Amino acid sequence: MDDDEFYRWYGPWVSLTPPEVAALMNGISVPWWIFGGWSIEAFTGRAREHEDVDVGFFLLDQHRSGLS
Repeated sequence: MDDDEFYRWYGPWVSLTPPEVAALMNGISVPWWIFGGWSIEAFTGRAREHEDVDVGFFLLDQHRSGLS
């Protein structure tokens, strides 16, 4: 799907920041973490642009997370 089609279907994309994701995930009873670009930035200390936040959790916890 190209960007134009994505916007037609879903509207404009507004990415969350890691603190906003943490607030959204508040109350999730399974371990979760941020990976991808934000974690690389935290590890290297080199700022970069981000289009999204990648959140992971263990597959075995999916049914307990309330996210499925």
